[in-house]
Amino acid sequence: MNFHKLDVVVLAKDLPAFGLKRGDLGAVVEVYRPDGLEVEFVTASGHTGALVTLSPRDVRPVGDDDLVSVRSYRRAGEQHVLPDVLEPGLAIVFCGTAAGSVAARRGEYYAGPGNRFWQVLSEVGLTPSRISPGDFRSVLNHKLGLTDLAKFTHGSDAALSMADFDREGLRAKILRYRPCILAFTSKRAAEIFVGHAVEYGRLEPPIGDSILFVLPSPASTARRWWNLDVWRDLVRLRDEVWQRRVADSG
Repeated sequence: MNFHKLDVVVLAKDLPAFGLKRGDLGAVVEVYRPDGLEVEFVTASGHTGALVTLSPRDVRPVGDDDLVSVRSYRRAGEQHVLPDVLEPGLAIVFCGTAAGSVAARRGEYYAGPGNRFWQVLSEVGLTPSRISPGDFRSVLNHKLGLTDLAKFTHGSDAALSMADFDREGLRAKILRYRPCILAFTSKRAAEIFVGHAVEYGRLEPPIGDSILFVLPSPASTARRWWNLDVWRDLVRLRDEVWQRRVADSG
């Protein structure tokens, strides 16, 4: 079945991670060849309830005999362990696997003892000075954003299952906000997302207009793989891509 932008479709299966149920109506907002659809599910008040990347097999066209019903929408599960820090027009969005135990307890990104993240941002010039973990939302002032693959749980990678990682949710966010670069803060995060082994540096293919980049983890447990030069490569790429995007928008 071929779908087109603005087609109204019926969800063919439950999607509990998004609070969606079989029979919910959505609208196709983007078509990805050869086998992908971006479908938006909207509440009666016009607010987006969920934006999900699906296979054409996950939906069907609306039929003449379909009866439309109304139910209260609420995303299943708990609140995000850490809130996304995202908005349109960012230069870099950093993405890890999940919040660590200390970060989750404090409600702050990269707050674990010995984590170099905030120090490195200032060291390579992405921020003019070192930001404290508690002030993480201020990264937006520097055209930076923050998210994780696992939003509803926390802990070490070894303690998490693949079901905890919302790859399609991350993809939808990047397509929506269109940062210049999505930078994974570990090989593990990138490999979970793309489904295969990766190397540090630029990663193909991009997501829409957003380049993918893989960084050495700043966590204290990953010191043996640390390499500041890769973070400096990210800054050079940011400068290049940002200047090009500004020129194109002008």
